[in-house]
Amino acid sequence: MNITEDLINRYLQFKCSEEERLFLNKYFEAHPQELEKYLDESAFLNNPDTKPLDSDTTEKMLRAIERKINRDKD
Repeated sequence: MNITEDLINRYLQFKCSEEERLFLNKYFEAHPQELEKYLDESAFLNNPDTKPLDSDTTEKMLRAIERKINRDKD
């Protein structure tokens, strides 16, 4: 499968096929710097589909991050 701008745009808009999504997931996992070329914080924050997380979810995420940090220190 060829990686094209169109494919990446569809991937970022959640409009690609399952096969394309899995292909690009593997590619970006192996080459995270490539994905960063397409990610822009302001675009993410201004996306109408981006919704704030509720406080329970953010607390759970924070606790998970803190546990991970503490495990890595040991």
